[in-house]
Amino acid sequence: MDVESVLGSRGRLRIIKALAESQHPLTLYYLERRTGIRRKTLKPDLTALIESGFVEEVSLAGVKKYALSVDREEVRQLLDCLYRLGYLSSVSSSLG
Repeated sequence: MDVESVLGSRGRLRIIKALAESQHPLTLYYLERRTGIRRKTLKPDLTALIESGFVEEVSLAGVKKYALSVDREEVRQLLDCLYRLGYLSSVSSSLG
C-alpha cells in the first residue's frame, strides 16, 4: 500500500469521511452531495481509492454503490487515527 496514493488529496479524505460516517454504501450521487465535490473531480479520486483497496464497489439492486473495505486492517487503523484526530465525528456502527 502506498499511503500517498490513498491520502494524496483532500478529495480522497472527504470521500473516506463520507463513507465512514454513513450507515450504508453510497452512490456516486450521494458521494457528490456529502463531499461537495463535483463528479468530474470525484471520479478519479474514487478510482484511486478503489485501486488501493480502501474502497470497494458493490452492486445493490443493480445500482453501483461504494463502501469502505473495512475488512482490511489498514482501513480500520486509518479510521481509528482519523477519529482520534477529530477528523471523523463518528464512525458508522457497521464498521465494527
